[in-house]
Amino acid sequence: MKDIWTEPPGELTKVGQIQAFDQGLKLKKRYVDELGYLSKNYWSKDIAARSTFLNRTLSSAYIFMTAFYLDSENTTPNDPRWPKSWNPIPIQTVPFKDEYLLLSFDICKRFKRMSREREFHPKVQELLLKERPFLEELAKNASLTINDYSTYDGFWGFKDAVLIQTLMGLKRAEWITDEIWNRFLTTRQKVYYFVKGEAGFGEPENLEMTAIGSGLFLKTLITDMERKISKKSQLKLHFYSAHDSTISYILRALGPKTDVVGNGAPGFASTVAFEVWEDNNSSHYVKVLYWRDNESDLENITKFV
Repeated sequence: MKDIWTEPPGELTKVGQIQAFDQGLKLKKRYVDELGYLSKNYWSKDIAARSTFLNRTLSSAYIFMTAFYLDSENTTPNDPRWPKSWNPIPIQTVPFKDEYLLLSFDICKRFKRMSREREFHPKVQELLLKERPFLEELAKNASLTINDYSTYDGFWGFKDAVLIQTLMGLKRAEWITDEIWNRFLTTRQKVYYFVKGEAGFGEPENLEMTAIGSGLFLKTLITDMERKISKKSQLKLHFYSAHDSTISYILRALGPKTDVVGNGAPGFASTVAFEVWEDNNSSHYVKVLYWRDNESDLENITKFV
């Protein structure tokens, strides 16, 4: 199987590498080729890039930047051994315990307490009790050892493996029919996003959880915009490589998550861009753009904010 799975679980696959590369090319097309906002040549004063600490997000960031500066000239050594078009763009990161900007929902103790309370909401437990025979059969067929069916925690590996198999065009095990997979995924997603604060099971969205999951990032975003408008910053682009949950909380806080993404997760390599524009009256406004995945065109989702 090593010809297919060349990396251990949790790492960026070859498909994921292409997805990150494609997204880098798309943003290059918009900000370098079409708008001329950034030079094709890398200049460290133009851009700041940050990633969470995981290998796959760091790898995605490096690949994205490689694509973004694919046409950069005179910014690398003139040495035949040097990889063509590769610019060593620095990517900043911090340890997990300090990643409140992009992973606050995984660190905050209060968030975890509220999440746990939702996990054991009577209606959630009622649904899981109803689904238990189905889940027990699924666990048996998937050779999973699960002692607690009051949560979906034991099915993380199964869910991720089948999702990635599907993405890579690999054949699923014969017993994982479309009916079985859709039933599992639909119910699991319904529970998962409720546990993470979305509306469901007769309860409204938990706005405090949404604020915890997005607040520091949005504050940083606004501060960076204000610094740019007041000409206190030379930076032209702030780039972040994070997670589908990071995007979900940001879109939830701003309003368009359900309209744009629906009840599930953003797609692999999905990208959100916040642009500050100045009109003819020297007033500033923001556009919010979205690329669903590496095969999708740009969408202006500002109207949903």
